Amino acid sequence: MLEKQFVVSWLILTLTSSISAEYNVDGVCALVSNGVRIGSIDSCQRYYVCNNGKATANDCPPGTSFSKDEQNCLTETSVQCFISQGNPCARRNEGFVPKSGTCNGWIYCKNGKEAGSGQCAGKLIFNNGECTFGSCPSADSNGLFDANFKSICQIMMNDKYFGSSSDCGKWQVCKNDKLVTGFCQTGLAYDVATESCNYENENTCSQVTDITVQPDPENYGPCTTEGEVKPSRICSDHLKCENSLWKKYSCNTNYYYDITTKSCQPRNTAKTYDCNRCQFSRKQFVNAVDTECRKYIVCNNGAKKSSNSCAIGFYFDEVAEACIKGNGKDSKASNGACFVPSNDTPPQQPGDGGNETPPQQPGDGGNETPPQQPGDGGNETPPQQPGNGGNETPPQQPGEGANTGE
Repeated sequence: MLEKQFVVSWLILTLTSSISAEYNVDGVCALVSNGVRIGSIDSCQRYYVCNNGKATANDCPPGTSFSKDEQNCLTETSVQCFISQGNPCARRNEGFVPKSGTCNGWIYCKNGKEAGSGQCAGKLIFNNGECTFGSCPSADSNGLFDANFKSICQIMMNDKYFGSSSDCGKWQVCKNDKLVTGFCQTGLAYDVATESCNYENENTCSQVTDITVQPDPENYGPCTTEGEVKPSRICSDHLKCENSLWKKYSCNTNYYYDITTKSCQPRNTAKTYDCNRCQFSRKQFVNAVDTECRKYIVCNNGAKKSSNSCAIGFYFDEVAEACIKGNGKDSKASNGACFVPSNDTPPQQPGDGGNETPPQQPGDGGNETPPQQPGDGGNETPPQQPGNGGNETPPQQPGEGANTGE
């Protein structure tokens, strides 16, 4: 009986250790289009098929390993894989391979055998066969990244565009196992389903969860003016030029970076560029950045689903979560979203205007569909418009009722 309990406990421990060594596969699947296969950092034979942001695990047959670029199982000798091997040099005749369980250790292979080992000096890490500047992966929501997981390009196929869990307008792509990032043009969002920058609809931005699912450090590009500060696409963040590189700083929870005071201010009063103001809000509808206060955003647990606008002659009131008849002067005084500097330009993002070719832009082909509006055939119900009828009672306006005293 004790022997049986020991075996069961050993199996549970083994399975738990195996699962915990893997990365957040569902989180990564949310960044890619349906049908994409991603690799494992725990097994050369295992891979995951992504559909609707969920991963299904599969294993290659004996004698084969998963090739992320071929998206298929190939013979072991034709796939570069150095995970969970008794002899890490078994598939490498000569050269450097990573040392399992470390982020800066390396092994030198010669004639299929280990000829030496060591670790990168100082603050260098071992990545893609060489020592480079970087730091060991930090913690995510599910615990520490495994030391073997140093870049999302280890498990993502090359030349396949995918999204970001932190920014709706950001796209990523692996080129020769090196991560390249960029941003869609102003007014566009990265659409995971089409793998391109597109007009916003009810399905775009579904990849934004604000959960860190990859160990790659954020890259905001080079800068020239030391100490310069500018806002980012994230409402709560701003960038500062330090040592010729943009470095991100974040405000505390419920605070946004105010572009007029250049400081962190309470969310509802902070004046921002057109960023996702669903951040830190539990409401379903919030104000979008708009001088007329007519535009609003449809939110889901702090993530942006889509956007819409009140009819002419109405403004959106975030407190009531409804369109109110009037010009929105009261809302402008209390909500920072109803402010846009007239002679200022939204910040250019690293990658805008660079040499990397982003996914197809709407308008380049002539057949794109304009942004889908909530209620245009979908199931999303926008705030009730006064005068539209139905069973929803619109906000009472002075002079429209019998009990106003007029």
